[in-house]
Amino acid sequence: MLADLFEHLAGSLPYLLKGAIYTVVVALLAMGLGFLLGLFVCLGKISSKRALRVLCSGYIDIFRGTPLLVQILFIYFGFPSLLQQILGRPVPFDPLIAGTVAFTLNAAAYMAEIIRAGIESLGKGQFEASYSLGMSYGQTMRHVILPQAIRRMIPAFGNEFVTLLKDTSLLSAIAVTEIVKEGRLYISRTYAAFPTYFAIALVYFVLTFLATRLFNGLERRMKISD
Repeated sequence: MLADLFEHLAGSLPYLLKGAIYTVVVALLAMGLGFLLGLFVCLGKISSKRALRVLCSGYIDIFRGTPLLVQILFIYFGFPSLLQQILGRPVPFDPLIAGTVAFTLNAAAYMAEIIRAGIESLGKGQFEASYSLGMSYGQTMRHVILPQAIRRMIPAFGNEFVTLLKDTSLLSAIAVTEIVKEGRLYISRTYAAFPTYFAIALVYFVLTFLATRLFNGLERRMKISD
């Protein structure tokens, strides 16, 4: 029995590592694109324009207040269905693209709040000092506020990236061949559920452990540079 366990562990790993590529790629894309979109959403939420604040706050509330799985299914199944009704013809949507879009939109909502908290942690004195030097709002954000705030955001960014890595397992619901989907395909051929799911958990643990160590190291480097 033990020999069979190790045999299936070793046999499933090549499939799971292939799926891990999709897992890491989706998480990295969602993290990067989510940061950019989240930055704009954050700036909109703290804007002096009420309509923009309401719009950005609504975006954050919707994507933080609904399950990620529902968002994935809506974008992959619901959105193409709506386009088909409007255009009168089927609109194919690649599952990997749909999943990446869903993860990006979801991550942006959390990123916006992380960035907002980082900016507000600096206090108004930083803005007032910059304005007294003749700097505009944009210059203040770009040269004074964001460089300092990002250093304080590193731990939260690390937590968000680890969450994204683990949540990519939801993409198996739309047939993206990430770790869980590859594992299920292997199980369908071998019926070796226990060792395969054990291997899946092991691969996720290694990925999240490495990501955590990476962000912890980055945080230490930022503190040393201060």
